[in-house]
Amino acid sequence: MGWFSQFKNQTKFHVRFYYHNEEVNENIREFISEIFLDVGKEDFIDPIYSCVKELVVNATKANLKRVFFLENHLDINNMGEYVNGLIEFKEMLEKQEYEKYEKILKEHDLWVEFRVNWHKNAIVFEVMNNSEIIAIEEYRVRMKLKLAMEYTDLAQYYAEQMDTTEGAGLGIALVVLLLRGMGLDPSLFRIGSKHGVTIARIEIPLVDEYVSPLRKKE
Repeated sequence: MGWFSQFKNQTKFHVRFYYHNEEVNENIREFISEIFLDVGKEDFIDPIYSCVKELVVNATKANLKRVFFLENHLDINNMGEYVNGLIEFKEMLEKQEYEKYEKILKEHDLWVEFRVNWHKNAIVFEVMNNSEIIAIEEYRVRMKLKLAMEYTDLAQYYAEQMDTTEGAGLGIALVVLLLRGMGLDPSLFRIGSKHGVTIARIEIPLVDEYVSPLRKKE
C-alpha cells in the first residue's frame, strides 16, 4: 500500500525513513502525481518530483556523511579533518561503497522525513534530516543558493561553478531553475537548520495572490 493511500482526505502527511531506495522514489512520485492531478496541475508533476527527489538524495547524503565521519573517527568541526574527510567521502561515493554505511544510519538514528502540508492556497513539501548543517556547510549552501539565483541554465551553472570538493551544487541549482522554469518564484525554496534538524522547503502556490507565511515574518 502506497503512502498516498494513507493521506487521502487529510491535509498533512509525514513519513520517516533511513535511506532512499527505489520504493521511496516510487512512493514520492505517486504522492506528487496524485496531488497535482487532483488540483489540475499535471504539468507540475515531473519538475516537482525531480526537486523533491533531489532534496531526499541530498538529505540522505548529509546523513551518510555524518556516519562516514563518525565511523572513520574524523572531527567534522575541525577544518583540516573536514576537508580531508570530504575528499575521502567523495571517493567512497564514487566507488559506491556506501552500503555498509547505510546500515549504520539506523543504528545512529539518522533519518530523513518527507512531509506534505496541503493548504487552501498552497501545497508545501518539506524534506528534513537530523544532521544539522555546520557553519562551513551553511556558508556553502547559502553561496550555492545565491549563485543559482543568477542562472537560468543548469549546464552553464555546472560549467562555471563546478565545486570539486563536494559535488557541484547541482541539487540546489536544479531546484531553483526548475521552479523558475515553472514560472514560480525561486524564493519559495528555502533550506536551513534549526534545533539539530535541517529542513528543505518548497511552497507551491495554488492561487495567484499567495504570499509565503515565512515572508510575512521577515
